[in-house]
Amino acid sequence: ARAFRGLGCDCLYLELEGDPEHFHEKIESSPGPVDGTALSPEGIAVARVPKVPLAPYALFGPSHWANMKLASGQLEKLSSLWRRDEPVMVTYGWFASHLVWGEPDARHVYDCIDDHTAAAGVEGSPGLEQRVLDGEREMLEGADVTVCVSEVLASERREIARRCVVLPNAARAEAFDGEFPEPKALEGLPRPRALFMGTFGPKIDAALVADAARRSPEVSWIFAGDVRGVSVRRMPPNVKLLGETPHGEMPALA
Repeated sequence: ARAFRGLGCDCLYLELEGDPEHFHEKIESSPGPVDGTALSPEGIAVARVPKVPLAPYALFGPSHWANMKLASGQLEKLSSLWRRDEPVMVTYGWFASHLVWGEPDARHVYDCIDDHTAAAGVEGSPGLEQRVLDGEREMLEGADVTVCVSEVLASERREIARRCVVLPNAARAEAFDGEFPEPKALEGLPRPRALFMGTFGPKIDAALVADAARRSPEVSWIFAGDVRGVSVRRMPPNVKLLGETPHGEMPALA
């Protein structure tokens, strides 16, 4: 939303699911109304869509339809407040096709940044994997454009998508140029070192990381990022979790 706002667009950011506390953390830097009825100081309307208790949005069946009905009503209400001549709807969720197609006047962008069949709790379950594939197919067939972050994702979706482009994840590579003093967090850690930057969450195979670390005890495995929804109690001693790390401190770690 901030990127679109930087291009001069009016933006409405809708949070469809997730932890409410995490949602408020994400918008903490731009305090303002979170019901979508007014603009935050950054010029972005922010809202968290209600859902049926204990019924994840990603499920199909009765709970799916109930959640989509609630979300559609919220979106319709907010769209009437922020109606523009050429609205563009960007969605990450593979499960939201019924919500998206409820806005026929908008141009639709499916932001494909993951292989959702590899998500925790989905991979290895044929029934759930097929539900994900079916849901994503609807998104690919209906979206005006599908944006993939890698050629691997794009190559698997081009035959279905109406239009598919690759837009790799961005990084400020120039920030890592130069020499930096060793951070205190790394003092005493033997080399070689393997560094991962980013959230250590359900998308990371913690068991695989632990196994790799045990097989290479001479390597210090360093993770710089927030730890969410992953048990790290059984990590071997050569794994160091730094926790949430400010972006400005990342270059020195590298």
